[in-house]
Amino acid sequence: MKILIEEENYPLKELESLFNDSSFYTKNSKNKAQARVNCVGYYYANNQVVYILPKVFMLNKDTTIFNTPKENLLNILKDFKHAKEYASLRSLCVYFYNSLKEFRRRHSY
Repeated sequence: MKILIEEENYPLKELESLFNDSSFYTKNSKNKAQARVNCVGYYYANNQVVYILPKVFMLNKDTTIFNTPKENLLNILKDFKHAKEYASLRSLCVYFYNSLKEFRRRHSY
């Protein structure tokens, strides 16, 4: 599982490997090795779950509201499911996913 934050820069190679479509990110014009995530949501491809949280989850330039750098969320530990320090983040991801499902249900035509 990967967790990204909207409008934050990440290594371009990492985003290319996560997303099958470049419409999820914009290449950085100043640093060609970086790209900025330009959406919010849930993405599943290549046997990988990706949550893209809104930018309000950034506490400051480098740290998320979970008191961890955004890079740690990009490279989240395999024991995420059982690690106590990630309990609130796990719950948030479940709520976030369910809210996206509900939004889609209400707005499907």
